[in-house]
Amino acid sequence: MELLIQKMSDSYMSMRDMANVCDIKDLKYFRESYITPALEEELLTNRSTRNNNIG
Repeated sequence: MELLIQKMSDSYMSMRDMANVCDIKDLKYFRESYITPALEEELLTNRSTRNNNIG
């Protein structure tokens, strides 16, 4: 996970872009081993998640 954080820029990056920066080809492995733990520890934010105010 530290590798991911060290190599990321402060701007938006897609999961594929982040995997490319880390030289990881398998996106499923990357998501399960890097992205999910980083999201759970709140080291990353998911910019595709939006608050829907209904009602």
